[in-house]
Amino acid sequence: MRDVWRDGNFAEYANVPLENCNPLDETKLCQTLGYTHHDLMYLSYLLVPYGGLRDIGVQPGDTVAIFPATGGFCGAGVAVAASMGCKVIAMGRNEKEPARLKEYVHTGKAGAVIETVKITGDETKNAEALQAVGPIDAILDLSPPAAVNSTHLKSALTGLKYQGRISLMGLVDFSLPSWRVIGNGITLKGKLMYSRDDMIQFVKLLEKGLLPHGANLVDVKTYGFEQWKEALEVAAEHMGIGRLVTLYHEHGTSRSAKDVV
Repeated sequence: MRDVWRDGNFAEYANVPLENCNPLDETKLCQTLGYTHHDLMYLSYLLVPYGGLRDIGVQPGDTVAIFPATGGFCGAGVAVAASMGCKVIAMGRNEKEPARLKEYVHTGKAGAVIETVKITGDETKNAEALQAVGPIDAILDLSPPAAVNSTHLKSALTGLKYQGRISLMGLVDFSLPSWRVIGNGITLKGKLMYSRDDMIQFVKLLEKGLLPHGANLVDVKTYGFEQWKEALEVAAEHMGIGRLVTLYHEHGTSRSAKDVV
């Protein structure tokens, strides 16, 4: 990393492995569907939960519990799962963000079914709340290290169907009741981000117009490279569900996809 990719995307011209690049239909995405090049940078968020959902074979019509659903990646996961035709149960501690999440996903995809459940810390009450809107076919967990003492995964496990699936993408060592996992034939799969094949399939999903169109996809704020300090300060606040800050290097008077970071 130090020798080859040291500057990453903060370089004027970024070096990237060719095998990690995928062509995008610029005419369809930017003209027909109304995305800007900056909007499409949100793929870096959307692809992560998509990798986990695809890894456990989530299908249209499935009910998927996603938590904690108020962050950038989890919130993106709700939008992706809804676009895949799933009913989504979004769990989070923050009461305002789930409400904004529901509005955000409905704005982008008419008919999306989103239920929200507050993580209270009470395992039994959370389990009852989930069972009231379940049963659950699959779980996507993106818990941060700070959630190490949370019981929300145990609560969700009680509402998971026989032979249900769990995608573990978070950074927490949860203690789960082995008897419930074994007795109900639960599949646990770990997933780190996404594969090349996930990228290829997700681009197809995007180009077919199954995700929110144009500005409904993401609220993006853009800054030139010379405004890097202001951009980083804004990014510390402009975060969470459907929000993004991008930097760009402008060549002449036009901005192209290759200039956006």
